[in-house]
Amino acid sequence: MKKFFKTTLACMLALFIVGLILPIVGISIIAGVVASSGADSTIEKNSVLFLDLNGVIEERAVENPLASIMDSELKTYGLDEILAAIKEAKANENIKGIYLQAGAVEGASGASLEEIRGELASFKESGKFIVAYGDQYSQELYYLATVADKLILNPQG
Repeated sequence: MKKFFKTTLACMLALFIVGLILPIVGISIIAGVVASSGADSTIEKNSVLFLDLNGVIEERAVENPLASIMDSELKTYGLDEILAAIKEAKANENIKGIYLQAGAVEGASGASLEEIRGELASFKESGKFIVAYGDQYSQELYYLATVADKLILNPQG
């Protein structure tokens, strides 16, 4: 009977200690996540927006948690995110231009490409430059890249 009470008391003590330590560890983890997410990035002067168009363009991109497991080479971009990035770059005085990396765009409708091209043209009208580079150009990407001040094609393209 003495052994039973000893074991019960040891279990109760262990539960009490874990009950004190676990919340402290949990609160410190949550505080660390909140502190790191609040970090604001600053854009240095004379920066260039790198616009990588190698992937799938959808109206609104949804984060796929299985993408890293499936090892998909193509990224998914939302049209709204692309347009917002170009508008932000146009308004930001520290960004001097856009470097458009033309890759393999899939799933982009003609209307989506027209929206992106229109926003790029608006960006260019603000007096900033656009440079487009591609290893090869499809008709869709070439149409999109023609708004650029300088269009570069890989010699092997």
